[in-house]
Amino acid sequence: MSKFNSFKIQLFRYSIFLFFVTSCGNDFLNDAPTFFGEGTPIGISSEWEEQDYATYCESAGNAKFTIHHTPAWLKVSTQSGQFIDGVAILTCKAKANKDFSEVGIYHALITLSVEGKGRLAIPVVYILEGNPVIETASTVGYNISPNGRVSVKNTGNGILLCSVSAISEWFLLCDNHGNIFSIEEYPIIILPTNGVETIYLGWNPTRPPSQENLSGTIVITTNDKDKPEVEVKLQMNLGNPSLYCDFNQMDFGQTETVRKFGFINFGDGLLVWKIEECPEWLTVSESEGVIIPYSGEELTFACTRELLQPGINTATIYLKTNDRMRPSFSITVVVHKD
Repeated sequence: MSKFNSFKIQLFRYSIFLFFVTSCGNDFLNDAPTFFGEGTPIGISSEWEEQDYATYCESAGNAKFTIHHTPAWLKVSTQSGQFIDGVAILTCKAKANKDFSEVGIYHALITLSVEGKGRLAIPVVYILEGNPVIETASTVGYNISPNGRVSVKNTGNGILLCSVSAISEWFLLCDNHGNIFSIEEYPIIILPTNGVETIYLGWNPTRPPSQENLSGTIVITTNDKDKPEVEVKLQMNLGNPSLYCDFNQMDFGQTETVRKFGFINFGDGLLVWKIEECPEWLTVSESEGVIIPYSGEELTFACTRELLQPGINTATIYLKTNDRMRPSFSITVVVHKD
């Protein structure tokens, strides 16, 4: 369960399960006026070992703190400490509570006295997990538009916690609005029985897939006792890109050392491209990349004339792409040296 609590800001998706939540008696709204702020929630279960939990409150800055109040069922070993850039680490362990008998989510508060600020409220979510079961596809196709999607469902009798612990480098984690998350930032998904959530995927333009390998994986960490990790295979569909170049020759003449070369993707798909077979006297600003539909790329080629032989120097370089009609586009390079 370390993915869910060790040094992680707990960002829970409350809207998924509000109908399922019961409360242990704290009135958040009535207490709120006595606090200068609220830290991000901590999620905890009596089934977990003592762990370090992170909570974030921007306005706490770098102030020192002491524990003011904790629920009776919560052991907090960190009785004092200091916020670092709004983040405080609390070492906690939940004890079994006879008042929490049914599978579900229970609310409480930790309160801190923060030096120079006042009282800070930290919501605590006590999770009685039960026996959740994760259900998801073993293989998911990924199209460039809309975003790729991996659906996760809880078919067991309990609270399913899951998050993403690994993903192939040419994918990005995002939400349905396109906001991007790192692995560390990705929220924990909390699902009641029969709850469903979607993990959205984007593509990473700085780590383009190769034309030879368009598959990848995403690893989901869960509290399903039989499936603590689930690997989903991803298969990317790049659509139907179409390469357009307005010329196939670059002539540096007798004096030029730099020439531009542009090309466009006129198709409905991602154009994956790569420049190959440049001679030692020719370098290019970028050798590979990805172009979205109806966009272009301009490359800068530089000629090192000191490496040329006297007379006319020629070479043929290749623009390799995933355009099915034009997978290899040849470019003739000519340089004159006296």
